[in-house]
Amino acid sequence: MDGSERLAGKLEALTEASIDRLSLILGLPLDVENGALLRAQTMAAAVAINAQLRADSLRLRAARADLALDRLIELMRAKEATVPCDVAPTPGADLAPALSMSCPDASAAGSMPV
Repeated sequence: MDGSERLAGKLEALTEASIDRLSLILGLPLDVENGALLRAQTMAAAVAINAQLRADSLRLRAARADLALDRLIELMRAKEATVPCDVAPTPGADLAPALSMSCPDASAAGSMPV
């Protein structure tokens, strides 16, 4: 196990212990006369809510990126379908690689005389 794996394991253990501690603090009965406990409970609740908001935000951002990529691929395929395969190439231009992506018979199109 290398150093980064050890650190990752330690961080995971600390995170789990911290969550357990937050749960313990939030599980104590509310005592409005005990200012220190009230502050600790308020801080524990804020930390937990903030962590959940960050996790939700990251999940939402990842989902949006996936949707955007899927839409981009869909648009590219639609545009690709509109490109004619029988267009004569410009003299001196090698279009075989480009045509092979969109034309069913790219080998014939790429070997057409100029």
